[in-house]
Amino acid sequence: MSVKERGINPIIAQFATSDIDAFYAQELKRVLADQTLLNELAKRGITKEMVDGNLGNILDFERTHLECDTFHHIHGDKPCNTQLVELAYENGRIIRKLGQCHHQIKLDQMRLRYLFADFPASWINNRIKNIDTQRTRAPLLQELLNLIKGDKHWLYVYGRSGRGKTYMVVSALNELVEKNPEMSFAVIDFPQFVSENMVDYFANRAQVDYLVTALSNVDYLVINKFGNEELNEMVRNAITMPLLSNRDSNGKVTIILSTLSLEELESLHKSGKNNQVRARQLVETIKDNIKSPIELGGAKVY
Repeated sequence: MSVKERGINPIIAQFATSDIDAFYAQELKRVLADQTLLNELAKRGITKEMVDGNLGNILDFERTHLECDTFHHIHGDKPCNTQLVELAYENGRIIRKLGQCHHQIKLDQMRLRYLFADFPASWINNRIKNIDTQRTRAPLLQELLNLIKGDKHWLYVYGRSGRGKTYMVVSALNELVEKNPEMSFAVIDFPQFVSENMVDYFANRAQVDYLVTALSNVDYLVINKFGNEELNEMVRNAITMPLLSNRDSNGKVTIILSTLSLEELESLHKSGKNNQVRARQLVETIKDNIKSPIELGGAKVY
């Protein structure tokens, strides 16, 4: 085999310098005539005079942003996962950086508004308009609309799993997140929260107290799967009662989601020695803050 037949030599032979020069000249002319692209570059401090000599970076910038825009034209606000090439003029030269789609940045910023966000990441896109308005959902939907308008009553929503309790509530909270940049939010999987923080309570008591205080002060708290957590006096005294009592005193909106009715919840907490009074206090705190319990029925959808 001759030298000419090995390695990259056959490939190089296919390219003529004149072809590369012609392509460069063609793309340079096109970019310089594209006022929309030039305006985007100008926002980043890049003038028309800087295009020649930086064309490669500018073409990558154009290609990735066009890919992002095309995706969202078809799919709306859904993140496109495009790795954007961003450009900036710094210290006399054009700097190439990697960036994220602005839809993804917006979603990330929204999710950061939640102190805890124990729900699927894709749900951050949910809004009230995404809720399938079945007849069985009407009572909860009405209370969520009242919540968005400023109603400060607590909600106690119960029913079998998979009926859409959490989905509907997160959709409403996302509306509030958008409209109220000064407010704070949290959605906690209560059994998971308890199990993670009560493993060695006496060694982690300061951390537990800190988290309970933080959750006591967020403007809107969703306690999901309430009643499914480990039930013992220590959990009730360290987390459950302080959290509910503090939120009651602070006038903070609390949404409790459960598979149990209030009667079933009280009965569950009564089991065991000397628990009758505590169980009654727990349920009375909830009853004092809600209009009435809401049962969500219907077919399983999630």
